[in-house]
Amino acid sequence: MTGHIIIPKIAQNTFIFRLKGRPLEDVDAIGVVEAYLLKKRGYVFTMPKPETPVILLISGGIDSSVAWYLLANAYGLHVYPLFVAHNRISMQGRSVSCFSHLYQKLLGDRFHAPLVMYRDFFPKEFAGIMRTHELPEATLLDMYNMGMHKTEMMNFAGLNGLSAQYGAL
Repeated sequence: MTGHIIIPKIAQNTFIFRLKGRPLEDVDAIGVVEAYLLKKRGYVFTMPKPETPVILLISGGIDSSVAWYLLANAYGLHVYPLFVAHNRISMQGRSVSCFSHLYQKLLGDRFHAPLVMYRDFFPKEFAGIMRTHELPEATLLDMYNMGMHKTEMMNFAGLNGLSAQYGAL
């Protein structure tokens, strides 16, 4: 690890107040999940030990790109980025490419090239299910408003719902 990064901390009540101001957050549900995790395993989140391999879903945005660098450089993890692209030529894809070139120079042996998956990569069985069954919005893993986005449900579910499975593969 080459440097120390100090991430500012805020009081828990300030954090909860900020969450309540976000329209898609369910603070009560978050509290239930946290209480369960604390009871079941004794912690909500713990940082992996240095040298641990981790999968990071990256969007090409600054937040996930900086997280990639911090996890590798400041925390000493081996980060395997996964990028699910909307199309073969996108702004996000160019961003991932740009950060990849930079991090290849900065991270040395901690650099691992991103795995790029395209939204048209679906297991055949899943694609068949999505084409023949209507899934209500509530079954999706995200608070997705069909009226606000021009994305087909099949593509949405593949991009978000299966990203972790793609990473594990």
